[in-house]
Amino acid sequence: MSIKKILLSTLFAIVAAGVVAAFIIGRKYYLTRVKQTSLQETVYIYITPNDNAESTKKAIHSVCPELSEGFAILADHNNFDSRKRSGKFAINNGDTAKELYYRIVSNTQTPVKLVVPSRRDLNKFVGSISKQLMMDSTEFLPFVTHPAYYKRIGYTKESLPSLFIPDTYEVYWDIKPEDLMRRFLSEHRKFWNDERKAKAKKIGMTPEQVATLAAIVDE
Repeated sequence: MSIKKILLSTLFAIVAAGVVAAFIIGRKYYLTRVKQTSLQETVYIYITPNDNAESTKKAIHSVCPELSEGFAILADHNNFDSRKRSGKFAINNGDTAKELYYRIVSNTQTPVKLVVPSRRDLNKFVGSISKQLMMDSTEFLPFVTHPAYYKRIGYTKESLPSLFIPDTYEVYWDIKPEDLMRRFLSEHRKFWNDERKAKAKKIGMTPEQVATLAAIVDE
């Protein structure tokens, strides 16, 4: 083979390799930064601490296939498994894979609407709460019913159900038991302001008695 042919073959191989590389780079750029969702409404994925890049990709694919491949590219490039997050994350119309990826790794969650029921039975109460959150009932119940804890916050096992004000609250899906209890204590203090305490006193009842009566009526 002549020198000229060798040079032409080498040049062709270099050009072909450059075209392939450009195609691969261009495709990755398109999938991660250009391709957008076309959704009628916002959809959501739920990620637990046990999820990795592959299981998160599957969760994305189940509700929005357009972004799953782009997410996988970013997850692989940025070592997603070393910076995992948990929670409920939104996928909006017009999102790109890059926008979704950084929403997840920056832990920009969408709150869930937690419906707090009126219950006198703590087991049923905990069961109802746990079904709405990532929290397991076996994790929450011992925390709520531990004597050292409810005595520290000024309750007995019998009066503890009166702490929980029935309502709908916005909380993060992966909220921890101690953080949820702090929220319940805060909501209880806000609800039982001086005006409401005075009204309860006027009819000869304590806030705990009012809450217990309300739960009985509700049941």
